[in-house]
Amino acid sequence: MKKILGLVALTLVATAPVMAADNATIAYQLELGGNNHAAQVKAGTAVPYTAGNPADGQTLTTATLNYAVRVTVSGEHGGAGLIAYGAANLVWDLELRDAGNNLVAIGKGAPGTAGFYSSINDGTAGNPLAAAAFAFAFDLDPTVAGDPGRIFDPVSANGPHLAQKTYPSTNAFPAGAPSDGSLLGKLIGMGAGYQDFKASDGTERAGVGIGTVGGTIGSEGCYALATGPVAEGQIDLTGVPNGAYTLKLVAGNGNNVLRGDSDYFCGGNASGNFAVKADAVVGDTISFNLLIPVSCGTVPALASATSVRTHGGVDFALPLALTGAATVEPRQNGPQTIVLTYSAAMSGTPVASVGTATLTNPTTVTVTGLGTIVDGSCVAVTVSGLKCAADNVTAVPAATVKVVALFGDVNQSGGVDAADIGQVKLQSLKPITASNYLKDVNVSGGIDAADIGQVKLRSLKVTPATCSN
Repeated sequence: MKKILGLVALTLVATAPVMAADNATIAYQLELGGNNHAAQVKAGTAVPYTAGNPADGQTLTTATLNYAVRVTVSGEHGGAGLIAYGAANLVWDLELRDAGNNLVAIGKGAPGTAGFYSSINDGTAGNPLAAAAFAFAFDLDPTVAGDPGRIFDPVSANGPHLAQKTYPSTNAFPAGAPSDGSLLGKLIGMGAGYQDFKASDGTERAGVGIGTVGGTIGSEGCYALATGPVAEGQIDLTGVPNGAYTLKLVAGNGNNVLRGDSDYFCGGNASGNFAVKADAVVGDTISFNLLIPVSCGTVPALASATSVRTHGGVDFALPLALTGAATVEPRQNGPQTIVLTYSAAMSGTPVASVGTATLTNPTTVTVTGLGTIVDGSCVAVTVSGLKCAADNVTAVPAATVKVVALFGDVNQSGGVDAADIGQVKLQSLKPITASNYLKDVNVSGGIDAADIGQVKLRSLKVTPATCSN
C-alpha cells in the first residue's frame, strides 16, 4: 500500500505543471559625486556621464551635491519564464532628509542658492529650465562610434527613445507647482517611457537597465543598454548646516517593463500593450556627511568693556578704556563684574586670569568673582580660550582689560580731593541716572550724606598705582 501511494504521488509530481515565478524587477540606485560635463554639453559636445559613487557615508566638503539615478531591470513575468526586456516606463521622486529624518526645507535652487537644480538644464544654450536632467549615458551599439544619448533621444541620436519624458517639480517650481511648502525637500515626478514601440524601423530600442554595454538579451541577440545613469542633477546646499543627510529615491506609480512574449525587441513592432507592470520596484537611499570648511572671516576682537555694579537693584556700567591710561573705578570695592564685548560671534569656554569667565552670549564674556580689590590697585583681567564661532577653529586672541580701583575719585582725575567732594554734594538727593551714578560711591542706590562722608574720608589718602593698557 505504501508503494502504491508512493507511485501515485510520484506520478502527480511528474505531471504537475511547473509555473515560473513572476519576479520582473526594476531596481533604482543612487550615486553621488559624478560629473555631467555641463560646460562641454552646453558648448555642443555630448560627453558620457562620469559615474559617481554608490557608497553610503561619503563626505561632501563643497556646497554642490552631484547625484545620479541608475536603474537595473531583471527577472521574468507572465508566469511562463518570459524575460523582461528592459524598462518601458520609469517614474520616481527624490527626498532630502536630515539625521532626524526630517525633510530639508529646500525647493528650486541654483548655484549659491540652496535647492534642486540642473547645471545643464539651466535655460541656456537651448536647454530647458528644469530641476534635473537626463544623463548622457546610452550607447546603442558599442561597435559604432558616436556621441552618447539620453534615455529620451531617438535611435538616430544614440538613445532608446523613451520619448514620453517628464521633468520634476519642487516647491513653487515650475509655474503652477504648490508653493505652500508641501514640496520642500522633495523633487517630484521625474520619469520617461515609450510612447509606442517600433523596433523594426529603428524608432525604439529595448534593453534599458539590462546587462552591460555590448551584451545581449535573451535569444534575439538585442544589445543590452546597461544599467548606467538615466538621470542626474545637482543640489545646492548653501546655508544648510553641516551634518548627516540622506538622499532618498521613492519609486512612483507606473514603473513598467517591456513584455517578453512577442517579437518586440530587435525587429518587431508593438502597437498595443508592449509593457507590463513590474512585479517589484525597489527604491534606494544614500547617506552622506556635509562637512563644508567654514572660514572665520574677520577674527573676533575685543570691541568694548565695562565695569558693572548694582546700585539699589539697578545695574550701571562704567565704560573702560581699551588703550592708553586705564579707567578709574571710583565705586566702593572697585570692579566686581567686568563685561567684555567682542566684534563677532565666538564659541568655546573662556578662561579668566582673575575670577570666573562666562560666555553669556556669542559676543559677550562676563567675568565675575574678582575677589577682594585693594584700593588704589591696578586690576588686570585677561580672557582667553575662545574660538571664532564661524569655523569653531580659529583662536580668538587673548584680551586684557585694566582698571584702576580708586574709591571716591568720582571725577576720575587720579586722586581723591575737594573736587570730588564737591561733585558728590552737587548730586546729593538726586535720582541716580546714567550721568551721575558714579557719585553713589557706596552703591546704595541713592546719593546722600553717606557718599559725601566716604569721599571726605578718602581725600588725599591713597595714591593710585600706575596703570595703562
